[in-house]
Amino acid sequence: MSRQGYALGVVTLAAAVTLTGCVSEVGGSPAPPSTDHRAAGATEDPGATDTTAAPSTVRPVPGTDSGEIPPDLAEAGDCVSTDATTVVDCAGPHTVEIVDTGTLDGADGAAPPPEQAVYEAALPDCRAAVADFLGSADYDVTTLGAWLFWADADRWDRGQRWYRCGVVRVNADGEPRTREGSLHRALTGDDGLDGFRLCSRERPADERPRAAPCDGPHRSEAVAAIPLGTPDGALPDVEKINALGRQECGRAVRDYLGTDRDDIGAAWRWPREASWRQGFTNLLCFAETEQPVDTLLRGIGTKPLPTV
Repeated sequence: MSRQGYALGVVTLAAAVTLTGCVSEVGGSPAPPSTDHRAAGATEDPGATDTTAAPSTVRPVPGTDSGEIPPDLAEAGDCVSTDATTVVDCAGPHTVEIVDTGTLDGADGAAPPPEQAVYEAALPDCRAAVADFLGSADYDVTTLGAWLFWADADRWDRGQRWYRCGVVRVNADGEPRTREGSLHRALTGDDGLDGFRLCSRERPADERPRAAPCDGPHRSEAVAAIPLGTPDGALPDVEKINALGRQECGRAVRDYLGTDRDDIGAAWRWPREASWRQGFTNLLCFAETEQPVDTLLRGIGTKPLPTV
């Protein structure tokens, strides 16, 4: 999955040491940033560059003849499949469920803002709205994320400044999956996160995680999202992030497993500077294994590792 918010680097406890033991740091070098942040719940490809372009699905169809908001524009509670003006029944197939609406700043005659400026202006509030809608601020550990639609250049030139914030479930490539039914409060309850938890065949210590079924072969599970600050503050330096990762992610993995183990390690990934300004302000913690497993590791305790 292309989880666009997180991929600056990763440091891990070696899988052969206990979570409370000596730390072995692996692969902490940063990757180049990406501009492709339309799906805010997700970790971008570490190989992405500043020229990464968002697909046409992040924008609405070409505009109307006036600067007024289109009468068929989706509102909170609507579902869409292709763009913000094609509303479909949420009980049927759709890709995005609209959870919030807003307006971008821009005087009449002003040039359309670049994508990065839209993300910085709208994504922090959109991510907060998605968290409220899903019932958990920890949704970064799942395959659920935020998605933006906004007035394209043609509509912008006609005076339209709207945007729409939605929630999606993304696939291994970071694109919205077609689904049915509402995600409202989907992450509440003891097992809410488990139903959408991000599992990956990749080890976060080695490469960016891509979504894989948690009941199939995988080598990592996202277990916690640790707040690092707010978008209007400064991204902590690497030493502070690693110190927090060693302490908080080690604790989070231990709590997730129910005990210390010497065959399951902890890894963490943190946001790039550009991602930080767009609302990606969590340290993501992962439990990772050397060999693939085929069931969730939550609560495994001292049971044998369910290797494939």
